[in-house]
Parts: sequence; C-alpha cells; structure tokens
Amino acid sequence: MRQAVTNAVHIQNAIAFNDLLDFSKTQTDLIALLARAALPASDGGLGFDVLLTAINSDHHDDSCLGIHTHHSGYAVDIGTVNGVDIGDNPQTLLFCQAMAGNNKWVVKVGLGGPASAFMQQLSISFPQTIVFVDNQQPHVHLQTI
Repeated sequence: MRQAVTNAVHIQNAIAFNDLLDFSKTQTDLIALLARAALPASDGGLGFDVLLTAINSDHHDDSCLGIHTHHSGYAVDIGTVNGVDIGDNPQTLLFCQAMAGNNKWVVKVGLGGPASAFMQQLSISFPQTIVFVDNQQPHVHLQTI
C-alpha cells in the first residue's frame, strides 16, 4: 500500500520523497489515512489529488508536542487539493469535511492560514475530530494515532 500511496500523491520537497516508503518515518495508520484520502474510489479512497508539503524529513522537529507528530510519523501537511491552494475556499472546506467525516484514520485536522476560517464550522460538525488552528502558513494538517 505504501507504494500505491506514494504514486497517488504529490510530494513537494525532494528530501521527503521516500518518507512514505520508510517505516521509520511514517506510521502505517498515516499511510492508511493517505490511502483513504488519495486513492481512487475503486481502491477504497476518496480520490483527492493532494500535494504533501510536509511529511517527516521536510518538517521541523515537533517531538516536543508529544508522540503523534510529524517527527514520529503520524502527521502530514497538505498544501493543495485538486489543484487548488489551501485557503478560505470551497475546495478546502470540502476536503476538510471529507477528512473529518469520512476518513476513520483522521483524529486531528489543523487549519493553517486562511483555512482557519472553517474552525468553528468543522468543530461543530465533527465533534469526534480535534480541529485546531495551526500556524499562519496556508495548509491542512492531518494527524492519526
């Protein structure tokens, strides 16, 4: 499945290109999360075309935030969905709703930059998912356990 996911997503930073194939850099549940997000419906996915802007090797050491971090292989940052930059737009909202409501591996959705406009709506609609405002960079942070 790791190779299928690697083939299904776009990875922004060359340094992280092999992170999805490396068991020490990405947890199996993160691969399942990405498979659900990016694989076609015929393979059990939701078919989103995503650009991963931070995985593990290309993210700062965030281990001070606990065990379920980029550093430990539990999180990714998404910069574009279906060719649309993450922001205060319908594509970002649709993606976040699908991740929080239709991807059982997603436990946290972080909203960076203008995507934070959806904080209240997502928090109310998906109380089982932790939704938080991340930094000011436009991205969606997805995290599993």
